[in-house]
Amino acid sequence: MIRITRSFIAGDALAELIAQEYEFKEPIQCRLFSKMLRTQDNDHYRVLVGDRKYALRVYQEGSHLLRQESDYEYELAWLDFLREQGLPVSYPIRRADGRFLNKVEAPEGTRYYALFSFAEGQPMNPRNENQLYALGAAMAKIHKVSNNFQTDYKRQEMNLEFLVDRPVQRLQRIWGDRPERRRDLDLLVTSAAEAKEEILEIIRNPYYTEDSWGPIGGDF
Repeated sequence: MIRITRSFIAGDALAELIAQEYEFKEPIQCRLFSKMLRTQDNDHYRVLVGDRKYALRVYQEGSHLLRQESDYEYELAWLDFLREQGLPVSYPIRRADGRFLNKVEAPEGTRYYALFSFAEGQPMNPRNENQLYALGAAMAKIHKVSNNFQTDYKRQEMNLEFLVDRPVQRLQRIWGDRPERRRDLDLLVTSAAEAKEEILEIIRNPYYTEDSWGPIGGDF
């Protein structure tokens, strides 16, 4: 069998899994609607159960990011916690067995997946000050409420090695034998060293408060 870097799971196959695992009575339709088809992206599917909308996320094969099942369980437990606190987030839907996460074996390896509520709305206008203010206020509330989040699931520690060293090492392996990339690589190494110093300054901040630290949400 030839080696596969990235595969896309058929929507009708996922619809069959959803019908087996969730307590839905209506017909189920599932179609891929991710706009970004890069190898490092998660895949997202629009799911229709009767006239109700959901979103199914199939996580990328996570070995190069050292992600394990507990990383995904942490994220899902956190989103469910935010839902319980009344915050406007897309939250995971429990399967019939009470869990959020499941997995399927794809050609490139194990892919985890979960079903989410569907967030209606339109893309944000980055020039609309009212929308920006509302987004900032919502993010601040999420950060503050998340300080009370607790779970037994473990998550990949986002330290300097994870955030800076490993990405640089990965690019060094890719660009190391390409003379035309030498200048870019030198700039990257220099910028990474400067970034580490800036991050360390934040960590060493003497004005530490309880609200200064908490779960990292990544992309909002």
